[in-house]
Amino acid sequence: MNRRNAEQEQGAPVAWHLLESCLTGLLEQVVSERQPADQLLRGCIGQYRIGSSERRLLSEAFFFALRHGRLLQHGLSGSSLARVALDCVTGRAQLPDAASLPPALRWSLPDWLWQRWQLDLGHEEAAALAEAVNQRAPCDVRVSRLQGGRDRVLARMDQAGIRAQPTPWSPDGIRMATALSRQELSQQGLDQGGLLEVQDEGSQLISLLVEPQPGWQVIDLCAGTGGKTLHLADLLGRSGKIIATDHRPDRLQRLRQRLKSAGVRHVEVLTIQHERDSRLHGWRQRADAVLVDAPCSGSGTLRRRPELKWRLQEQECDAFHWRQLALLDAAAMLVRPGGRLVYATCSLLARENEQVVQAFMAGQNQFRVLPVGEILARQGIDTTLSSGPFMQLWPHRSQTDGFFAAVLQRLSQRPSSLHT
Repeated sequence: MNRRNAEQEQGAPVAWHLLESCLTGLLEQVVSERQPADQLLRGCIGQYRIGSSERRLLSEAFFFALRHGRLLQHGLSGSSLARVALDCVTGRAQLPDAASLPPALRWSLPDWLWQRWQLDLGHEEAAALAEAVNQRAPCDVRVSRLQGGRDRVLARMDQAGIRAQPTPWSPDGIRMATALSRQELSQQGLDQGGLLEVQDEGSQLISLLVEPQPGWQVIDLCAGTGGKTLHLADLLGRSGKIIATDHRPDRLQRLRQRLKSAGVRHVEVLTIQHERDSRLHGWRQRADAVLVDAPCSGSGTLRRRPELKWRLQEQECDAFHWRQLALLDAAAMLVRPGGRLVYATCSLLARENEQVVQAFMAGQNQFRVLPVGEILARQGIDTTLSSGPFMQLWPHRSQTDGFFAAVLQRLSQRPSSLHT
């Protein structure tokens, strides 16, 4: 054993210094790079020879600093942010008393984001939301209906001593007390292709709003790596077809791998340059349903991706509004008369949500809004998740990530005026 490893084995200060150095580098990368925090963490761990306990400590301190960084920096007195975060997660220090501080500082939010939430929700609701996004998100998985459904999987988990319970809203979801690795799931026979997919309960509800029927032709316009595509394929059963499109080949390659692993064959994966790509022209007014899971700020995922606090810019979020509206306009042309258009984001900002739908509806007379509550009720889901005609999920209310969804239907006949 060399000297460095011997010192780490004995718990010498050099190990603590190494963790502080790693954490400092990670926090610098969060600002300068766009990679998700968990990817940055894995890359950092791969560069150093540290034990499993040190890896856990580094991970806890990293995400603690991301969640509470602004408040921690406010209370710094000669120590680095990395050192203070390590001290907090090991019990050597506590978060500063924040009761008298401005709300954005208290919850380590960008000023503009707090102001938007306060404007949209009022002070008390915004405060509850700010508190909730600083908590760890639960580990939700979705169970394939085609492979036996949730009750069978819950029974197997109970026999294996895995603590889990049904998700309160989604009929396909299971909430696990602790996240399990693929290896641990495999040991219990729960890793067979397509049986379980890690997916937040709120995300599962988006696919349920599409409500695909046997034989439908469904387009997932912004499919990404395919979480919702796989769920739609499961809901559609063995009939019908899904066209999964995206402009990023790397994401679609990951989707192809997931489809192969799950044994799904009725999904066609299509790389497009943009939402009006000529490859989609043949689908004009032919699709029974189109899902637009639009690119957005991702503010609804702050519990899982606290690094977004360090990156979100107000101007960038406003720019998403126009991108989302363009996607919705293009998607509308693909929907058949009587067909369904579902618009969704993982955003907690009205500018990306209902304001996009309102702008779309103001510019045409071919669609009507379907009340989300009625669609949820048909599937036995609590309708309190609906906010007026739309669905808005809030971490502090529904204990899911933050999601918005609107369901629109193309009219079978052209109305005689905008007010028909």
